[in-house]
Amino acid sequence: MDALRQAIFDTLNADGTLTTALATYRTEAAIVDGYRIPEDMEVPLVQYSIVADTNFDSKSTTMRVITVDFDIITSVNDDPITVAERVRTLLHRVALTVTGWTNIVTEVNGPVEGRFDEHMKTAELTVEFTLTC
Repeated sequence: MDALRQAIFDTLNADGTLTTALATYRTEAAIVDGYRIPEDMEVPLVQYSIVADTNFDSKSTTMRVITVDFDIITSVNDDPITVAERVRTLLHRVALTVTGWTNIVTEVNGPVEGRFDEHMKTAELTVEFTLTC
């Protein structure tokens, strides 16, 4: 769902508090849509990807519940939970503008602490977007 991916990116990238907390990649904040992080991208960064897309159609309505996982990756000296809380604030119970769809409700689960090693720390969020058209 390209329209939802774009709406997520636009929402995150428009927030000065979040973008200030992230590294810069080329000319924008380090926000990655998809599973592959560019090798030359520095942390801290936000990576998100759609992990489930479920139809809930009825006779009169087309509805989808789309689940998106977010990973916030920082150096060991930074706190990924702080960045994750900002992402939560930007998305939880907020209706994004998604081209061709109406975002009925957005529910955020997390953040929770993720992986930790000598090079990085992570935090994770799962977001469910309920859309209708």
